[in-house]
Amino acid sequence: MHDHEPDFWRNLRSEVSSSGPWIDRAVVLVYAAVTGLVVVGFTMLAEAASAGFEALRGAGEFGRWLPLLWTPLLTVAVLWWTLRFAPGAQGSGVPQVVLALDDDTPEAQRGRPVSLRLALHKIGLVSAGLLAGLSIGREGPTVQVGAGVMQHARRWLARRRHRCARPDGGRRGRRHRSGVQHAAGRRDLRARAALAPAQRLAQLAGDRQHRAGGPGGRVLLRQPQLFR
Repeated sequence: MHDHEPDFWRNLRSEVSSSGPWIDRAVVLVYAAVTGLVVVGFTMLAEAASAGFEALRGAGEFGRWLPLLWTPLLTVAVLWWTLRFAPGAQGSGVPQVVLALDDDTPEAQRGRPVSLRLALHKIGLVSAGLLAGLSIGREGPTVQVGAGVMQHARRWLARRRHRCARPDGGRRGRRHRSGVQHAAGRRDLRARAALAPAQRLAQLAGDRQHRAGGPGGRVLLRQPQLFR
């Protein structure tokens, strides 16, 4: 055990003195702040959409009859947009985040259920659904939106690349390759840490749905399902 102590302190000094890990931490903190602002904006937009539907119902003598035309038209538009441009936005959002965080999910497929582009689509579609008068929960979509924003931070964490090892294959090259592998492992841990809050939210949302006896945020329409 004593033989490993010098490596521990050397790795600790390298972690503290190196600028790379601190840049990664700064990126995660900035994206976490942006995620909070996006979620607050999403909440405000959703509340405004719900208030807009109520205002439509109270508009004049025939306001209570307007949803008979308004709700089906806007629902069809939301459904068409979802299937045409953002099929990954279907569902509550919690299973999509769990899938993206699953160790068995290939790296190339992690961005399909969770991404910044999908998060923006989710915000617009959920708000449009609330404006149409649909019964849509915001807990699951909020988890997917937050995870989509934090997922975008992985690009910046992985953008920096170490220099290539020497082509002679000597000990210096082997040490460099070992250092690159160690740094890649640390980048992966920091990338997972960036999505850790979304994972915890997904777990809490899943537990709440289970206690409620079914998936939350289910749209009144049964077929097809948009945001379960």
